[in-house]
Amino acid sequence: DADSAVERQELLSLLRISEQINAGFTFEQIMETVYEAFRGIIPYDRIGLAMFADSGRKLRACWHKADYPTHSFHHGYTVDYNSASLARVLASNEPRIINNLHDYHLHHPESSATRHALQDGILSSLTCPLWAPNGALGFLFFSSRSPSTYAAAHVETFRRIAAGVAIAIEKGRLVSELVEQKKTVSAQNEELQRLNELKNSLLGMAAHDLRGPASNIKAVAEMLADAEIELSAEDENTLLDTALRQSVHMLSLIDGLLDVNKIENGKLVLKPLPVNVPFFLEEIIRDQNRFAARKGVRVIADRIAPGTVCADPVRLRQILDNLISNGVKFTPRQTKVLVHAARENGCWRFSVRDQGPGLTEQDLACLFAEFQPLSAQPTAGEKSHGLGLAITSRLVRAHGGEIGVES
Repeated sequence: DADSAVERQELLSLLRISEQINAGFTFEQIMETVYEAFRGIIPYDRIGLAMFADSGRKLRACWHKADYPTHSFHHGYTVDYNSASLARVLASNEPRIINNLHDYHLHHPESSATRHALQDGILSSLTCPLWAPNGALGFLFFSSRSPSTYAAAHVETFRRIAAGVAIAIEKGRLVSELVEQKKTVSAQNEELQRLNELKNSLLGMAAHDLRGPASNIKAVAEMLADAEIELSAEDENTLLDTALRQSVHMLSLIDGLLDVNKIENGKLVLKPLPVNVPFFLEEIIRDQNRFAARKGVRVIADRIAPGTVCADPVRLRQILDNLISNGVKFTPRQTKVLVHAARENGCWRFSVRDQGPGLTEQDLACLFAEFQPLSAQPTAGEKSHGLGLAITSRLVRAHGGEIGVES
């Protein structure tokens, strides 16, 4: 008979949902099946699902589907669970039938959910709490745009459906959580790979940054040890002073090498101090000239404005040493490298200009990236590891500054 046919359809629908649960379908996939499976059993134009959130204080709409555009029951819609009517439904564990929402709203004008449902054309509703072994999950709402849609005869059927749906929701939600956890693990693996690449980059940066002062100290030691080079007491003191300052600089770099990782993650701790720009550049240029002189290059202070800049002196020295030594490296013999510093629009602008061959469009696009070879080659066979300007760029940005290049 007709009742037996409906029961068979109901059973088959629940079996289909059970199969999807066992097959590991997600919450959304199971709910799509629910929407299509029970059309011949219970009439509806819309099904909505609201789950408890915030320790049971709120109900949050987490899924819905309708045969027409709706506005009142959208994903994420949240209401306080202080509604006496829903609380009574939950306490009684009995489905609630409302066959005339207009009349219900007249007696409960404070119900915003009823007002919104009427705006969507809903005239009848069937509401039932959903329970899991560990407590209430939320509510399942069947809604119709026709009045007097639901009769008492639907209650038992709805209760059986709700019990099956509750299990599907709980297990489907667990599957969805596992999927999200898998995504999280995958993202963590990608982050570990990135950190491993960063570690390799860090080792390259360490070698690059330590090579400069170490080479300078080596050069000073060779000059002092060479018996054929006659040095005055003043020259010896100057060289020793240079070696001492380069040693201090190298130790500062060693102390801060692990900060490269912090630069990448925006967590570098700078120690800004007032830095007297002319005096600061004078010392840097003097040290750079001692080694630029070997290829007949002169580093010249070109229009250095007076004043102080607030910056981390160790990092600022690192920035300017990289820029100037890079200029010396790529400028031809017997030329000049000009260093300029001026205040512009409340900021300091430092620039280094060499007389090298210039840069191609491809060079300009990747100049501040790591390990990027350039078409231009150092003019005296100097080694270039492709890291100096990458480090410089990060340090400039860490100060809140900008770096650029013109060919």
